[in-house]
Amino acid sequence: MKSTIGVYLFCLTVLALLLSCNTPPDPKYAKDGVQYGVVKGLFRERWWNFYERGISFSDGGFWHEAVADFTAALKQRDVDQRRARTYGMHFIDYFPHRDLGVAYYHLGRYEEAQRELEQSLSQTESGKAKHYLNLVRKALVEKAQSDTAPPTVTVSSLADGQVTNSFKLTVQGQVEDDTFAHKVAVNNEPLFVELSDKKIAFAKDVKLKKGLNEIKIRSADLLGKVTEKSVRVIGDFEGPMINVKNYADGQQVAHNKVVLSGTLADATGVTRLQVNEQVLAYNKERQIEYTVTVQLREGANTIQLAATDVSGNTTSGKLQLVYVPQLARGSTPAVPYWQREPLRLALRGSGVLDTGQCLFAAAPPQPSGSAFRIALKDLTETQTVYFETLYLDGSASGTQDITSVVINGSPLLIIPGKNVFFNQLVELAPGTNTLQIEVRDAAGNSASKTITIIREVPKVHQIGSRMSLAIMPFERVGEVSSAAE
Repeated sequence: MKSTIGVYLFCLTVLALLLSCNTPPDPKYAKDGVQYGVVKGLFRERWWNFYERGISFSDGGFWHEAVADFTAALKQRDVDQRRARTYGMHFIDYFPHRDLGVAYYHLGRYEEAQRELEQSLSQTESGKAKHYLNLVRKALVEKAQSDTAPPTVTVSSLADGQVTNSFKLTVQGQVEDDTFAHKVAVNNEPLFVELSDKKIAFAKDVKLKKGLNEIKIRSADLLGKVTEKSVRVIGDFEGPMINVKNYADGQQVAHNKVVLSGTLADATGVTRLQVNEQVLAYNKERQIEYTVTVQLREGANTIQLAATDVSGNTTSGKLQLVYVPQLARGSTPAVPYWQREPLRLALRGSGVLDTGQCLFAAAPPQPSGSAFRIALKDLTETQTVYFETLYLDGSASGTQDITSVVINGSPLLIIPGKNVFFNQLVELAPGTNTLQIEVRDAAGNSASKTITIIREVPKVHQIGSRMSLAIMPFERVGEVSSAAE
């Protein structure tokens, strides 16, 4: 009996001690029916109890009380960190320096707030600390009246007036301010800048169109002073135009040495022309008349031509000339070889001697219209690729001067000639892309060619190939549904 009474007395004593550790809530810390300055469970004056109660005071706007609790917590544990272990398997996100800085900010103690917030960020980064540090820095700048000028913008990755053959360009640079730069936008698209600073580096991919592109970089400091810088970039997606004026592709010639004459033209300027092994250098002229002497051997000769512009686009092509020495004696008319056909004779009667020799040959008269040849390098009518862009390298030739080449409704820069070589960088969308080339000559004749390019996204870049990540809830609220089981 005595032992039973002793146990009861011990339990009552322990219960009384536990209840004495839990201070009843103070009515003066209640707002709109919500009690602040409270913790879950017992308050045992451990660092996590002070921190939890300080957070509760902050939620209610009781900043002096919050400062006292955060200061008490820091005396026991002075490092901001995520998942700080309290006891057993219990963890909390613990940011006493950060939340003390927030409390100091609301009390107008800006220097102390700046010290605590910077200390928090030096230990563990958090968006809340950066947000309030921006507010503190703004308040200190306003107090000192030290902001005298707007930010300055420096672009390091490109020069004004630069020419490029890329559809996408990375704009890199730096914003600098006499106090704190805060916002940066490229072409009115804000960049993510979480923390103000005296110097902020930026980088942004910008999509370019053909021709002139104006890229605007706009920056503001904490007090709202704004500056803007513009950089012009020229998108050049078209290679130089090459034409050959005095010879048609496949033409027969009477001499073993010919002089090719023609024109080079490019909107940004031509830097070089190569004809077989001969290289001619130019100084970025936009239109050039050229003449090149080429040595031929008897029979078919392929002449390689390649022209390069300022941005590195290269147009290449082949011209085939057939050297026939007999033409010097006027035995066969000079017409393109692909138009030559055998002349078939039907004779009745006898007296025809078959010697096994080719007794009869003739070339049909050249038609009055223009016979076109549209050739595309390394492309078939339907082709599958895995790249975002494609060089459409081709040529158009005929017996009349070619006056117009249009690709998907966009005319190319053309100087009329019997052989025109062109190059166009085309951006491809995922899936099927249709490219139509239309050609017209001086006589008004026209021809067209259509090709289909299928751009496939590599499987490794498809969304289905990305790594999946499942995250369990950090805190369970409410009843667990049957679906979760």
